[in-house]
Amino acid sequence: MNFLLNTLLAQLKQFPPARHYRVAYSGGCDSHVLLHALAAIRAQLPVTGISALHVNHGLSEDADHWAAHCEQVAVELDVAFQVVSVDGLGKAGESPEAAARQARYHVFAQQMADGDGLLL
Repeated sequence: MNFLLNTLLAQLKQFPPARHYRVAYSGGCDSHVLLHALAAIRAQLPVTGISALHVNHGLSEDADHWAAHCEQVAVELDVAFQVVSVDGLGKAGESPEAAARQARYHVFAQQMADGDGLLL
């Protein structure tokens, strides 16, 4: 096993065991590497499963393409996938970034069950 996978495994062992890990999967480089690494070590984890959770803010004309890309990667990794679409624009006077972040956090809170671990 390589350094990245060993490090991830060691980091996860520092926290109470999760029954299921959910990766907040934007499709960007960081979450992409995290999802691949978690999939690679899943057999060594005491979990019932791992999944990728993609929040589609609808802010970009490519938002649906990103969601489709994320789903395809999850299928290739044999990882459960869920996409949740939200209104990323928010209220008048609120920055789109802040509104999108709040919407994302709300989705994460709604989707988590007892014993789940969220990896960002």
